[in-house]
Amino acid sequence: MFLLVKKAKKGDKEAFSQLIKDIRIDLYKISKGFFKNEEDIKDAVSETILTAYQKINTLENEKLFKTWIIRILINKCNDILRKNSKIIFLNNEIDEITYDKDPNEYLDLYEAINTLNDDIKILVILYYFNDLSISEISKITNIKEGTIKSRLSRGRDKLYLILNANKEGSFVNGK
Repeated sequence: MFLLVKKAKKGDKEAFSQLIKDIRIDLYKISKGFFKNEEDIKDAVSETILTAYQKINTLENEKLFKTWIIRILINKCNDILRKNSKIIFLNNEIDEITYDKDPNEYLDLYEAINTLNDDIKILVILYYFNDLSISEISKITNIKEGTIKSRLSRGRDKLYLILNANKEGSFVNGK
């Protein structure tokens, strides 16, 4: 990856394209944690790729490409969330979720994750959906490792309560 980043910084479009191919699933998974709407997911990933392409020459340490592009993605997701908070949907069906498999297979998990506070939700997504280490997450988010560990613990506890309550049929607004 290091050599591809160096080539991409020099303007090699094929190298940049290969970098994106290598990381596109990670980008999708992260944005999936932010949004239910497939269009928002695609917008976040597309805007991230465009920004990364335009600013690849500003990346100082080639070894931190993945951290750098995930940080861009998180910023793009937050931008879209801010824009969407100003939109009032008149039709609840706009929030449809599309899945490759059974539509209900992960629905409870995504709904439970969406009830988490944003500061915990992003850490859960990065750690469990993208298999990033705590030190990698710390570099991406600029949050101390101890804080990440405690937030992940709170997130696990809350998800456990929500998902178990959901099985018992007593889940109401994440409580």
